[in-house]
Amino acid sequence: MAKDLMLLPATVISRIRSREFENIRNLKEHLSGDRNYPLVFRFGLPSAAAVKELIADRNFIISYQEYFRAWNGFKHRDLLRFESKKWGLDGCESVPEALEIRNFPELRLILSPEQNKFIDTAIERAERLSEVTGADCPEIFYRLLPLFAGTTGNGVEYSLSDCEFEDLLIIIPQLKRNMGGEQLYLRALPLVHIDTKFIENHDRLLLELLKTVNLFTDADELPDADAIDKLGRFLGVVPRPGGYVNMVVLDPELVGDSSVTGRYRQSMLPINELKEHAPVGKNILIVENKDSGFMLPELKDTVAIFGGGKNVAWAANSWLSGKNKVAYWGDLDQSGFRILSDIRLKAGFEIPSLMMDLSTIELHRDRMCADASGETVEPREAERLTSAERDAADYLAGAEPSANRLEQEKLDQDYVLRNIREFFSS
Repeated sequence: MAKDLMLLPATVISRIRSREFENIRNLKEHLSGDRNYPLVFRFGLPSAAAVKELIADRNFIISYQEYFRAWNGFKHRDLLRFESKKWGLDGCESVPEALEIRNFPELRLILSPEQNKFIDTAIERAERLSEVTGADCPEIFYRLLPLFAGTTGNGVEYSLSDCEFEDLLIIIPQLKRNMGGEQLYLRALPLVHIDTKFIENHDRLLLELLKTVNLFTDADELPDADAIDKLGRFLGVVPRPGGYVNMVVLDPELVGDSSVTGRYRQSMLPINELKEHAPVGKNILIVENKDSGFMLPELKDTVAIFGGGKNVAWAANSWLSGKNKVAYWGDLDQSGFRILSDIRLKAGFEIPSLMMDLSTIELHRDRMCADASGETVEPREAERLTSAERDAADYLAGAEPSANRLEQEKLDQDYVLRNIREFFSS
């Protein structure tokens, strides 16, 4: 027998559930009233010509009898369509040939108890969302079905527990445009009876709900931004710090000064705060790598900012140019010179470099290693380097691949201390 010939109830029911429930697009249309009826599922009756050939086959007779008995015992016979067939077989004067579903309630007769429970949950949740948001009709929320109810593919998976959905109803009325006043972090929003992580865990759902009820508009959009960033802009919260740098106060006399955040010698602070607020002290030493910042000497009136690597956005501030002395010390490689160039661009003035020249390379030649970054100082970046720095960068660019990098940690300790002290004491 052909695979799709004289389909039995179990097969037809499985296909209906797959097409009309597990297919989330079709289920949304059923719930919102946009699905076109009737839905007709044919059982694959053979043609009269085919029966003439098959009737002599005992297996066909057995299959027909099984088919007839199965559909004759089908629970929802009012959904069946019958045809009269001149096949010369018992019962062929009225043979079930299709199942016809005329509306959504009839479809639900075919679905499993688990699937119907999911639909009941979806309908109830859409209605409650409509009440809480003041929306005119629950149907507008069905486009968000996977987010507030769940998925319907191989089985049923709820996206929100009942407890989480109750929390959703609590938080929605509290979300207001610019409620953070551009001063609060997301976790600091004044929310009542809701945990501080709920927004982050359900950012896409909350964003789509705000869009659905027209609170979040096209004017709030951020091209290529994540849902949490878009939501943060709508709520007017301060973005979470995108990076940190380390800071160490190199002058013992400055430690404990009330102007030092936390009154500690060493600290880690967000880059956006460093950009806004100047550290204590008249001098600044910027160090590329974190480990190199832990071996710096005591220096009068000096603070070191270290471990930021390429993240030098903080240098575009109003206070750096007002410091008495500023210097940068980084790796002797293409990346180190690119960072030096970039920090000068951000700061708007030529920050001197320390130990980033050919003489330093010559003294530590036996400690050179391979630069696997693949980076190259671009011409526009080279324009912001001094001639001595360009010579060093060019030398490294043309050196053997196995020896075209000198890490700042590989310099002699006494050499480093001497050069730093000379610069800041002169």
